[in-house]
Amino acid sequence: MSEDYLIDHERRVKRAIALMVAFTLAAIFSTLLPLFGSLRPPNEALGSWWQRAGAPITVFAFLAQNKANLLGALLTPGTFTSAPFEALRRKYRLFHSYGFRISIFLTVLGTLVWGYGDVLINSLMAASMVIAK
Repeated sequence: MSEDYLIDHERRVKRAIALMVAFTLAAIFSTLLPLFGSLRPPNEALGSWWQRAGAPITVFAFLAQNKANLLGALLTPGTFTSAPFEALRRKYRLFHSYGFRISIFLTVLGTLVWGYGDVLINSLMAASMVIAK
């Protein structure tokens, strides 16, 4: 493998990692954003407002998972490989592993929030009222 190929390949790997991290952070930010009351419309209940956050969480997590899959493809050669390429794989394989796991977790979390977010928030609010008494 030529030196230029590895430099270009590592650039593509770094771009995939950057996009995966950006989409993961956007999914996490989408989870927390609806909990700030200043952004909620005045007539909207907190439970249904947080439930709406499930859609962007799921979309951003899906995009992060897509980039994790791309990273896995970039780090998995189709044939025998060279020592420099193996060094590249070792250098970035944990990014792939953790990024893939986190993105799957966020996808499931987003789906649950999207479907049952209002039930969860309403249950937590009811439980806090009982504890407060």
